[in-house]
Amino acid sequence: MRREARRAPSHAATPRLPRAPRKRPGRRSYRSRPTRRQTRARPRRTAHVGSGYMFFEQASAAEVRAAADPADAGSHWRREKLKDLVWRAKCLHVHDTPEFAEAIEQLKSLTAQVEHIAHAQAQPNYHTPWWMDGEYDDARAEAHNDRGVALQKQKKHDDAFDEFTEAVRLAPSRAVYHANRAAVALKLGRDACAASDALHACERDPNHVAAHVRAATASLRMPGRNPEASLRLFERALVLDPGNVAAARGKADAAAAAGAARA
Repeated sequence: MRREARRAPSHAATPRLPRAPRKRPGRRSYRSRPTRRQTRARPRRTAHVGSGYMFFEQASAAEVRAAADPADAGSHWRREKLKDLVWRAKCLHVHDTPEFAEAIEQLKSLTAQVEHIAHAQAQPNYHTPWWMDGEYDDARAEAHNDRGVALQKQKKHDDAFDEFTEAVRLAPSRAVYHANRAAVALKLGRDACAASDALHACERDPNHVAAHVRAATASLRMPGRNPEASLRLFERALVLDPGNVAAARGKADAAAAAGAARA
């Protein structure tokens, strides 16, 4: 009698898979926690409104307003970047060093200037100044200013005015360039230009004595002059420098003109 080979059971042909570990009730394993990328990729929450859906995210009123207004969006972005920089400095333990504190103050000052410009540009009657063309170069601006000072000493006021104009255009945040251009404009009899430049210098440096004197002098010379405004500028210059002869003389002239205008 022929003996047949013994067959293996049918269940032996299928490999047995390892059993998944059981989770204890009431405890959450580490692998079950969602990663940061998974958390960000979660779909937005929805709320039923009538027959449709309204998508929304949990956001503050400032963030919603920033999304609707480009000016607010830029302001929000700048504030967040500044806070992020401070946070990174704290992580590196350099936030309390004098160098970082000085850098943060400079950034805050520059941010305030940008906020002021953005607010002004948002006004309906805003006109872009001639020097705000986006081409900024501090080194070239300083070179033009030096040439302008040299030409001014040589009494070449027209050429000096052109050099100071380039200096202002390349570095409009420097008060001294506006003040130098105002000084030459007074020599050339361009009173309106001198008054505008000097006031721009006062905005950038409220303690610039010469800028206050030049703004007041130019305003007092203009046809539609305002002696009261000139008087206030001369008084401000004397507060900054009580011994300024030009400010004292100009104050007397402005006071006389203001008295004549009241009579």
